[in-house]
Amino acid sequence: MLSLNEIEGTVRKAAVGVGLAYGLASEAGRAAGWLAAAGLPALTLSADVLDAVASGDSNPGHAREDENGWTIVGTDRPLCPFRAGVAACDLLNAGASRITLKGVLLPVAAIGLFTVVSTVPRLILSRGDRSDGASIATGIVTVPEADPLETGWAGPLDLMIAGSDEDTPAETGLKRYGEPADRARVLSTGIPDEPEAMVRLKRHIAKTLVPASDASRERGAGAGRIDSH
Repeated sequence: MLSLNEIEGTVRKAAVGVGLAYGLASEAGRAAGWLAAAGLPALTLSADVLDAVASGDSNPGHAREDENGWTIVGTDRPLCPFRAGVAACDLLNAGASRITLKGVLLPVAAIGLFTVVSTVPRLILSRGDRSDGASIATGIVTVPEADPLETGWAGPLDLMIAGSDEDTPAETGLKRYGEPADRARVLSTGIPDEPEAMVRLKRHIAKTLVPASDASRERGAGAGRIDSH
């Protein structure tokens, strides 16, 4: 079994290993922690995203604004949910009311990131030209029960994101992820291992390591000479 700290730390280090800036890597780790606490395969999803970054099979995208709001688009490759997701959150946190992400590689990973990075009280997400979707409020994601995150939010898919003042619907037929009781259960019981995904993530972490030597320590590796005594 794994702890949330292990999940977040592993994904953060792996994200640095594939070249993401430390701040962005930290957000990816937080997103993985939310996904794990919500009962989703956080390590597998994160490994899929980071493998695509390392291989060049995803794109950070670039943002443009028109009369319909902001759009983040890539080129001939799907958008990276971590890199494009952080850009979308920055726009939302700065006051943008509507953002479209064109061709997100794994929308469920982006949802995990929106949940922990966006400061907007409530977000409404829809896919492509579909009117049904998900809402995010106070760390909880609500989706139609017939269209759960596990199966209904694979990609690549276009995502439309908008802020909303409406309350999350209380009707039946909905599934909620990230409830406080879920997190408490995870903290008490631990998270199931994902051995194959862990191997993939550790390959990326290995790129951040150097052999232990006086030369590497002189260049800043490790704890340093003073802390080592």
